[in-house]
Amino acid sequence: MPYTYNKTNYLGLKVDNIYFSNELPQEIYYKCIKTLFYKAVLTYDAIACECCGIKNENNTVIKNGKRHTLIYMGEIIYKPPYLELNKQRFYCKACGETFTAKSSFVQPKSSISNLVKLAIAEKATEARSEKAIARDLFHLQLFIVK
Repeated sequence: MPYTYNKTNYLGLKVDNIYFSNELPQEIYYKCIKTLFYKAVLTYDAIACECCGIKNENNTVIKNGKRHTLIYMGEIIYKPPYLELNKQRFYCKACGETFTAKSSFVQPKSSISNLVKLAIAEKATEARSEKAIARDLFHLQLFIVK
């Protein structure tokens, strides 16, 4: 499946190593709400092992499949977009550990983009309830805001 960078500005992403699918986003009812689903891959060649720190010389750190994640990206055209991101997995032959590719737009083990977290923090500075913030930030559930 061919991937391209053409949707990064549309979603507000300025991140290297993310390759978007050439397919149009799918409109699917997700949690009873019409949502947009974009597909992308996060991949790069690892410089060193994140666990033991050994440099990737002579293919010490190899690619080892992908991990599927679903990331909430805010709201576009009154529809919440989700990014189906396949993150590259790596395996270190030296220490036997595996790790996942990292990106600056989402924290590790998180399913909410940093832009949405920033919007939550900005709304939290106002005198408003958590429920009102969740409602304003486009279909967010209350436990995400807490």
